[in-house]
Amino acid sequence: MQVIGRVLRLDIESFSRRVLVELWQDLALGDMVRFTPEWAAGQGVAGQGVAEQEDEQAKAERTIQHLIVSQMESEQGERVYRAGGGEKVCLFTDIPDILVRPGYMIEKLQPQALSLRIEALIEPADICFLSGLMEGYGDLAVLRTLDGSCGLVELLASASFQREIEELIRSLQKEMSFQIKAVELR
Repeated sequence: MQVIGRVLRLDIESFSRRVLVELWQDLALGDMVRFTPEWAAGQGVAGQGVAEQEDEQAKAERTIQHLIVSQMESEQGERVYRAGGGEKVCLFTDIPDILVRPGYMIEKLQPQALSLRIEALIEPADICFLSGLMEGYGDLAVLRTLDGSCGLVELLASASFQREIEELIRSLQKEMSFQIKAVELR
């Protein structure tokens, strides 16, 4: 894992959380990040015993929050999909219990967390339905719209969920037009 930025502010809106962050390295939609308290980012503090360090680690694990980047917006308001070089960017999440504070560090998790890529063609009118369905499944997969006008979408998931994803696609194909264009394991 690599530290790529820090949290500047958390805004709580009616149904979503908007986290204003300063990013020092690139981030893109579908990336998984975690927020770690600055005091917990290190492996231990000099002068502490093993038991004290383990206790600090246990506290840190309780306060770490994960987020799959589903929307990014610059401070000026336009949507951005790449960021870096000290840019101030807002990350959005509908996870209701996310709680981060200014000074939390942002770590980008290794890309193998999202290693199954499925490109599919659906009816453009079904994109919103599929997006809501995927949100309901939590961490099963991330849905990205590649071309909304023709209904080209992409599912990104961990390879460990391949069986569940296949079952979901079979169920979807019974209910709606869902044509697989490409499957890639990374």
